[in-house]
Amino acid sequence: MKKLLILIFICLTFDISAKDFSKKGKLITLDGDTLACDIVYQGRKKSLDLVEIFTDSGIKSYSPFEIRGYKFDDGQFFVSKVLITKKDTMNIFAEYLVQGEKDLFTYRRVDADCYALSLSANEIREIPFKIKEVEIEEVDYQGSMTSHIGYLKYYFRDCPSVFPDIERINAPNRNALVRLTRKYNETVCGYGSCVLFVRKKDPVRLSIEPAYLVEVLGEEKAKFYGVYLSVWLPNSDERLSVKTGLLYNRFKNREKYGDFIKVRDFDYYQFPVLMEYVVNKNFISPKFDLGFCGHFFYQDFQDNYTLQGGAVTCLGGAGFLMRFSDTFLLDVEVMKDLFEIKNSPYCPKTLYAKVGLQIRLNLAKQK
Repeated sequence: MKKLLILIFICLTFDISAKDFSKKGKLITLDGDTLACDIVYQGRKKSLDLVEIFTDSGIKSYSPFEIRGYKFDDGQFFVSKVLITKKDTMNIFAEYLVQGEKDLFTYRRVDADCYALSLSANEIREIPFKIKEVEIEEVDYQGSMTSHIGYLKYYFRDCPSVFPDIERINAPNRNALVRLTRKYNETVCGYGSCVLFVRKKDPVRLSIEPAYLVEVLGEEKAKFYGVYLSVWLPNSDERLSVKTGLLYNRFKNREKYGDFIKVRDFDYYQFPVLMEYVVNKNFISPKFDLGFCGHFFYQDFQDNYTLQGGAVTCLGGAGFLMRFSDTFLLDVEVMKDLFEIKNSPYCPKTLYAKVGLQIRLNLAKQK
């Protein structure tokens, strides 16, 4: 029961308020003035119809058309638009992907990325797309309809040279639509004439972290050395990363045979796969990890290095990052094997204290 409560607690931390996470940006007023500010990052779904900024008197909220738009310093640019769909019309903050003679926008609804094209200065229309289900011999199959192809050909009808590009789009997606809209603008206006903005992809951000772990509760106080690798997942959440690594420890296993105790040396490897959630971007940032860990035990027996056993555990952790800079961060954490999915007599179910130096690498942005 205690382990279950710990697991529930860690899971609930993933719903911590986004008001603790802000990014530098600029607010664009209805008069066209630009104001530098800290903007609350709420994720793409929540930012559809509301933006919040930090002011001297607290947090202030704006809805679409109360401001012209806002942009983050990392390149994201949102503007107030009237979105027209097949079933509804609504005011939203749409994110620019391409700004030119014809504009391309994106936004997120439910669990899917949606795309829209400009109709007028304030109105945009969603690019239609639907998955159809077909039953063949009592088996359901999914296939995509081609309504988006017809719509795109009609929308870009004054530029037939882009039709082959449209026909290759099996389903609306960011890369294909950005290339298509950019090609249209450059064909109609001339290269570099009317493309004012193209949203770059988020950089690929990796973190390499040499780490040291020590058992807190284990009798041997085993020490582990290793390295973690993290990959940032901005399309899911700015605060989320997937983390893996390899840790090593050599330990002695004592087995009793009558009056004798046989000591066997084992090489112990841990292979964790975790989702890491960082609450904010302050100097000290709380963080939580949850995932799985593979435990592998090898022994050099009669000149054969063989696998003697293994286990899989559910692993959870909590701690903080201390930011010395955007590149170097100190990682301090307490980790616990919550329960075993596959048992092993060698696997110590214990509590670990971990310290590591996280080194972040931002690869070049792609257009």
